[in-house]
Amino acid sequence: MSGPLLVGTLRSWRDAWGFAVCPQAFSGDLFAHKQNFVGPVPEGDLTGASIQFVRAMDSKGRPHATQITLIGSGGGRAPLPAPALSQRNGHVHRVSALPPLPPIPPVRQVPMRHSEAPPAPSGSTRASADKLGSLVGTKLRGEIRNWKNEWGFITCSKFDGDLFVHKRALQFDGEPEGGKQVSFTVAIDQRGRATAAEVTEPSPAPEDFVGQEVELTGQIRSWKKDWGFIIAPDHFDGDLFCHQAELHLEGDLKSSQELDRLVVNRDVHFQVVLDRRGRATAREVVFLDPLTEEFFGEAESLTSAPPANHQDSQPFEEGSGEAFFGTIRSWRDPWGFIVSPDNFEGDLFCHSGNFLEPPIAGQDLTGCEVQFSRAEDAKGRLRASQVTILRAKTHAPVPRRDAPREGRNTMPPVAEAERFPPRRDSELPSSGGEVLQGQIRSWKEDWGFIVAPEHFDGDLFVHKGSLQDAEALTSGVFVDFEVGTDTKGRRTAFNVRVASEPQDWAGTGTRLQGQIRSWKHPWGFLVSPGSFVGDLFYHMGQLTLPLSPEMIQPGFQVSFVIEEDKVKGRATAKDIHLAAPAPAKRGLPGPPPPPPGPSKRPRL
Repeated sequence: MSGPLLVGTLRSWRDAWGFAVCPQAFSGDLFAHKQNFVGPVPEGDLTGASIQFVRAMDSKGRPHATQITLIGSGGGRAPLPAPALSQRNGHVHRVSALPPLPPIPPVRQVPMRHSEAPPAPSGSTRASADKLGSLVGTKLRGEIRNWKNEWGFITCSKFDGDLFVHKRALQFDGEPEGGKQVSFTVAIDQRGRATAAEVTEPSPAPEDFVGQEVELTGQIRSWKKDWGFIIAPDHFDGDLFCHQAELHLEGDLKSSQELDRLVVNRDVHFQVVLDRRGRATAREVVFLDPLTEEFFGEAESLTSAPPANHQDSQPFEEGSGEAFFGTIRSWRDPWGFIVSPDNFEGDLFCHSGNFLEPPIAGQDLTGCEVQFSRAEDAKGRLRASQVTILRAKTHAPVPRRDAPREGRNTMPPVAEAERFPPRRDSELPSSGGEVLQGQIRSWKEDWGFIVAPEHFDGDLFVHKGSLQDAEALTSGVFVDFEVGTDTKGRRTAFNVRVASEPQDWAGTGTRLQGQIRSWKHPWGFLVSPGSFVGDLFYHMGQLTLPLSPEMIQPGFQVSFVIEEDKVKGRATAKDIHLAAPAPAKRGLPGPPPPPPGPSKRPRL
């Protein structure tokens, strides 16, 4: 929801972001990013520039400035020719003139003598600005570790190291001292160093409820595989980690894919405890509504066939009846999601019972072009209705508006539609060279999508041209990557490197693709650059190749699963099949290049 139009000043600016102040409307400062400007953003330092903006909340409940317009100069530049606006009765109007506020001079940075430097906390290091980029502007809870004269350090479970804080940033009565609990905002000073701002008395946090055995009410904000995060704005700020083992699931154990769709946005009761590492986590998570109901409240189970009379399976009010055209982005009988980038962002839930002619049970409708209307269910949530299949994928592929150009950052139009939900590019931080950790949600031919719940919501496009040491990736593999912008200004992943190890796949039953790296009867090693780093041991007893041992050569393409050797405690390849015809003896490909060195396993 948009707020009133405000006039303020950029207190500081660093490359693509900074902080705005408006003493007449609020205390402290407000995070501002160039992606939220109206029109082009001038290059250079914008410190002191007068701006018009709206104070809004992002998807994580953090305040920030949006609809930003420059109306006055800063840093010695001439005034910018921006139109003056005012807001009246909820509408924005042009006015003849709007006097800019006088620029607020930047805080003078006094060089710190070595003898005055704050003591280095024992057993810790100062938090790095490069690693805190994604947390800038975020309100966190922490503890003052130590204090001396005019400065000190704050620790927080959300990042490693100690965060510098100056007395000027304190906004509470009394003297700071080690051990005091505080809330603070992560900021970057004019020298590019990480620092704490807006340090106040502590606001509620999940840790406050540890050991109280009180039942809280919240909502599952996001979920991936076997873990996710709960938010409870009525009780505390931020979110709370939750593992699948703490979910009270009725009936059969749900698969990871089912949980992704079933639990997100569900209301829950839960308690807060500390895990073995001393971190707050959710326990005894009970759903307020039965999970046997389908995601948008229908009575049938997710796995049930569509009802015979589909007209009776629409327990919601029809909308305006306006017809839209789109594509079924994904389908898992009897439901899926429709995208229509020309009409709305994100995706729209669709059930087989809402088709004018119910589709054949078990048929995969992914990629079908459809006509549909939008309507609300009994709980006021949008979904597709009156769905008609215009063109099935089995008869003709989904048309592509423009043929993709060859290049590192080419993204097929279908993928562009898929990457819209459930986040906007403006919500994705540019990593600024920082290596992030995530997981490949899906991969198709030359491109796929990365999820990284610790860093951002939704998914991030990745093209094979951005891969290191691999030509394709396996869905589910852990990766290290950086976030950047492609030639069309869209967020995409760069410098993507596989971080999974063979042990990560052990016991999952996932069939991987790879090739024989070496063979010395009766054993050898396999590699799969898109699935794990290093190589994988195999024994001839696991080979099901239609070849004699003498014919096995390095370079053979194979498929296999990974299990743990119970005796030696190591991962080994099992059930190895030939994935492609064996190469001729002449012109055999050489062994693959050495695999990348060990990589730190991502913390997801």
